[in-house]
Amino acid sequence: YQRTDMRAGMNLAEVVAAVHPSTMIGVTGTANLFTEEILREVCAHCEKPLIMPMSNPTSKGRVHPGSRPWERCHGKCIFASGSPFKDATKDGH
Repeated sequence: YQRTDMRAGMNLAEVVAAVHPSTMIGVTGTANLFTEEILREVCAHCEKPLIMPMSNPTSKGRVHPGSRPWERCHGKCIFASGSPFKDATKDGH
């Protein structure tokens, strides 16, 4: 499936701003692709977005749990990673 109502060559931030996704699944192997700007945009249009950076090795992660991506969404996203990152905590848990 390919949308025909959007211009070719849009970057990820432009696509997110245009389509307001509720889920972000990262499987490209491009490190740090889910920027703070992109996460904030996703969270602005979805009450509880699903953010899934599924990268291996961890150096290729779209977003690293250590950067606390859920804080970009004011604690309201569901974050799941397929990489062996160290445990992350929120509010001491």
